[in-house]
Amino acid sequence: MIALSVCERIVIGSKVFIMANDYTYNRQRKSGHGWSWYCSMYHRGCKATITTTHDLILTEQKGTHCHEPPMLYRVTFAYNKNGKLIALCGGYTFYSCNNHCNDIRGCMWRCTKGYPCKARFKASPSGQVVRVTTLVHSHDPPLVEIHDGVLVKLRSFYCGVRGHKTNIWRCTRWGQCKARFIITMGGVFVSAQLNHTHDPPTFVIHEGIYYKI
Repeated sequence: MIALSVCERIVIGSKVFIMANDYTYNRQRKSGHGWSWYCSMYHRGCKATITTTHDLILTEQKGTHCHEPPMLYRVTFAYNKNGKLIALCGGYTFYSCNNHCNDIRGCMWRCTKGYPCKARFKASPSGQVVRVTTLVHSHDPPLVEIHDGVLVKLRSFYCGVRGHKTNIWRCTRWGQCKARFIITMGGVFVSAQLNHTHDPPTFVIHEGIYYKI
């Protein structure tokens, strides 16, 4: 007996898939009071199948997969400091090519780096990627993070105060800039003041080592 769970419906282009336990299925067939689905890697020899109700509630699973779960594209949306909607996918940032991003058919997103990087994709308003032109970039990903739904360019900080439960990290230009944040020992943000009085420094991180450029 398996635990009942609702499968996620995914549409990629014109193809419909469902996801259950990190694996994708298609080749939908009628089965009793519901549907049977074959693993989307069926053409490569995987015989795993599942059965769902018409509401996509998983009721039965047969066979084992002969491969690892597929890597799916996940998109997160955030606003930059100017209030413009930005998409994050694979660690890179993208801007919308359309004036309105609420079209259920999706809209195109292009890498914010611009030319010569040609990475772009099409995604629905919910963040579901429906078409990929290419996600191969001509540059390293930007150093950014999302804080309260806002996209923030990463600056450099040093640990100014070490406590028993939290640490206070201060901007490396602390004498001039009062930006700082407090995190727990587990890396959870407690509070932050991230308004800097200067442009971000130019640096790269290679194999865990910080290099100024």
